[in-house]
Amino acid sequence: MLQVEIDSSKLQKALRVASTELRAEVADTIDHISRTFFKNLYQKRFQGPPGLRMGGRGNLFSRFRKRVIGQEGTFKGRASTGVITASLAASSASTEDMGMEVFTESKVAKIHEFGGTIAGENMPVPFPGKRITKGLEVLDINGRLFLARKRFGGSFNKAAREKPEFVGVLKDIIKIKPRLGFYTTWKDMENQTIGRFNSAISRALSKV
Repeated sequence: MLQVEIDSSKLQKALRVASTELRAEVADTIDHISRTFFKNLYQKRFQGPPGLRMGGRGNLFSRFRKRVIGQEGTFKGRASTGVITASLAASSASTEDMGMEVFTESKVAKIHEFGGTIAGENMPVPFPGKRITKGLEVLDINGRLFLARKRFGGSFNKAAREKPEFVGVLKDIIKIKPRLGFYTTWKDMENQTIGRFNSAISRALSKV
């Protein structure tokens, strides 16, 4: 969890004399922080090394969600056991206890964040820069099973024209190193987040 340390004296004053303005400013700040986090996570951790090469729609990134806390009651608890989550709170005052959680229930995301081993039978693993699609051939080469597609065109020689393009391999055990960096991305925003909350408090006070 990200601990947000803000100017407590200004916060208490804003709670007394500008509570409505403060609530609006905090809500706007939370929205900006969440959008910045998702942008950083996508650009820095889903576009290849040192993170994951999983850009595009419908991938692992799309499994992340956020909850806004305080606008319609305070959210309590977690979505499920083992969920990857990060959260922040704007203040400790019960009437202004606002914040957000960014989370995913994806087991794939969890293993990419912490690392681990996946066991199964003939699990497809794409080679760097390749995609696993339908209609691939399975080729047994010295006891290893490879996924390939035939390449057509580009040569008058039939053998060269039909030479398979290897796109992946089938494995029974996949070892994954921790490389998602969800919590690292969240932690790297700490100074920026504190600055935004302090600015929100100052803006609220300037309106009274």
